Amino acid sequence: MGSLVVFLGLVQWTCAARVLVLTLPLGKSHIIHSSKLVNELVRRDHVVGVGIVQEELDYFKRLVHTEKPHWIVAEAAPERQERSQFDDYVAGIGHLEGYRAFFDLTVQECQAQLRDQVFLRKMKEFKADVLLYDPTFDCNLILRELAEIQHSVALVPIAVNADFKQYLTGIQSFPGLEKITTYPFPTDRSKHLERVMNLFRGLFWQPYSSLRYPKHFQEMTKQFELQDMKSLMRKTDLLLIGSHEILDEPLLSFPNVKHVGCLLPSEDSRQVEGSIGEFVKQSPAGFILISFGTSIKSQDWEHILIGFISRLLESSSLNVIWKVDAYAQSKMHEIFRDRKSRVFIDSWLPQNQLLATAPVKLLISHGGHNSVCEAAFHGIPVIGTSTVLDRYDSVERARNRGFGKHAFVPGDSFNVSVSIERLFETTMAVLSDPSFRHNALVMSTRMKMLQKTRSPTEQVIDWVEFVLTTQPGKSFMKGPHISLEQVLCLDLMLPVTVMCIVLILSCSFLRRK
Repeated sequence: MGSLVVFLGLVQWTCAARVLVLTLPLGKSHIIHSSKLVNELVRRDHVVGVGIVQEELDYFKRLVHTEKPHWIVAEAAPERQERSQFDDYVAGIGHLEGYRAFFDLTVQECQAQLRDQVFLRKMKEFKADVLLYDPTFDCNLILRELAEIQHSVALVPIAVNADFKQYLTGIQSFPGLEKITTYPFPTDRSKHLERVMNLFRGLFWQPYSSLRYPKHFQEMTKQFELQDMKSLMRKTDLLLIGSHEILDEPLLSFPNVKHVGCLLPSEDSRQVEGSIGEFVKQSPAGFILISFGTSIKSQDWEHILIGFISRLLESSSLNVIWKVDAYAQSKMHEIFRDRKSRVFIDSWLPQNQLLATAPVKLLISHGGHNSVCEAAFHGIPVIGTSTVLDRYDSVERARNRGFGKHAFVPGDSFNVSVSIERLFETTMAVLSDPSFRHNALVMSTRMKMLQKTRSPTEQVIDWVEFVLTTQPGKSFMKGPHISLEQVLCLDLMLPVTVMCIVLILSCSFLRRK
């Protein structure tokens, strides 16, 4: 794959294509990804259309370095303002109700976009040659059909085995945990016994198996006389993963799944300037960076983090840089007024630049995919505090590679807790164990070597241009590499079934005696 991508980069698509980029309406991290792709598409002289909800338009425009994109704007769903359960879930403190709220919001967003006739008409009038979209928002599949776009490329930030299996074959997956390591489907390194155990876990634990495709999405496809959602999924030419194979858990070996690497991390030799630069210079022992991304409110974690930082300052010579919400900035400054020489607080931080050049000893994060990728790329150990959405999976990857650790008290995936004591103990354990730093540096070296020739953003656009040379729905890369019995998990169920039959017959025989 690597040589092909390099070849595609050298022999780039010579004709300007019309590319429609559809973003995820929930979450700014997805918009950051999309903006990088739009900038690269424009640089290659493609005609770019951006489908986006109204409330995210200004944020997207600030990230795009050109006025060339055609903005196709949809009205946001009115229910977006009433999402307290979803906010709690995103903060990492919600339960199954928050997970359902996430799907409810995606349905509401989809219904709003499908009702917006102006939005649908402008998408169709754009006459895109190829759609580049985020498959986290299933509605994009319906929008692709309504806009009559022949080619499509999906870019997902993080990989989940069961989703891939269903996405590329249309076969309904077994219910599984949020933790991707418990899926029973075959991978390049999974052991047969492990898969048997995971199969049992999946069969007896299904909190959201019915949520993956709510009936609302199926009703929408019928409303517009389209194929069912699984059939629409199979029409996607390529599924690109915004992560590295060396970082991900083992995945299904489907030929139209391609790892392109983490989009956000990059080499940055510039020294941090301004007030934060002065703080870095005054931290000879280094510092801990605390950043919970764009979706978590500071008020949800401020009690724990205030107690944690206070205890850390008493026990360690390390300083702290903490990203908080703008509204909480003055409050946190007041709380740490007497320790401002050791705690830097701001509502925005140049995270990639800090990780690349400053003496960061540890990143404490909500476990977002981008944060874990940046930590891995720059060789920084990471501690995760959340299990919702992709966060458990992201930190689990870091833990399995030896440079990450979870800070929560283990429980089921919808009910975990983090305490001041637990977070402090986890931090001390990571800082005192040199293997975390060593493993992070090894991962950093490997990731940088993989991106020497082509950046992940360039690889995404290379593949988009490649898809334009193929016949829609008949790419030579279609079809699974693994056998059908593995896809259906028959190789697991057969020995398990035989064992059960033998056990039943043995019990019956013993009873007769």
